[in-house]
Amino acid sequence: MVYLPKTFLAILLFIPILITLNCTGSDVEKKTENREGQADNRYIQAPATDSTSINSKDNTRLTGLHSAAKHGKTEKAKELIAKGADVNAKDKSGNTPLYWAVLEKHNDITALLIEKGADVNATPEDFSYVQSFAIRGDKRILELLIKNGAKVDKKEVNGRTPLCLATMIGYKQIVELLIKKGADVNSLDRSEGSILDWAIWRGHKDIADLLRSHGAKTGEELKKQGNKGTRK
Repeated sequence: MVYLPKTFLAILLFIPILITLNCTGSDVEKKTENREGQADNRYIQAPATDSTSINSKDNTRLTGLHSAAKHGKTEKAKELIAKGADVNAKDKSGNTPLYWAVLEKHNDITALLIEKGADVNATPEDFSYVQSFAIRGDKRILELLIKNGAKVDKKEVNGRTPLCLATMIGYKQIVELLIKKGADVNSLDRSEGSILDWAIWRGHKDIADLLRSHGAKTGEELKKQGNKGTRK
């Protein structure tokens, strides 16, 4: 007869339990995802009636318009808005339909929501739609945002403005647009790097020349002049 240590026996006995728990957990997660997906789908497909039902929310405080924006359902979004859907309704995280359209890169719905009065500055802290489209190099939506009052100099977590982000990537057309719309060319990030510094560091000579022509300076130049740039 073979004798096995008690600890080894305990491990052997525990393995089936772990497998069962793991499988059960996966099944629960899949069922939850499926339920949420189905609920979301039903919400989008539900007929638009009066404004009260149109603006009703699910357990995550998503309205039908949130769901349409999130899933790129342009025609459904148009239908809901025509029936009185609130374009600035907020989910449990405080996000509007425009946030979801931007996040999921549904540009048609993004444009639709902006044109229908969505708040272009209703964004989480350290984030703006102008930042998103400056990074994407999307001039059309960027112009639409700014035309409707979007702030051009809101900074992200590292203290960089949309102009700085576009400069870092090398989007000259976006840089030109933002400068034309009044973006601060001497804004500093948290490491005290200026926008011109970033153009030079990234080797974007054409953008550096453009910035210079509009009064941009390096971080060192700003310090020497006793001007520490704009940090707000």
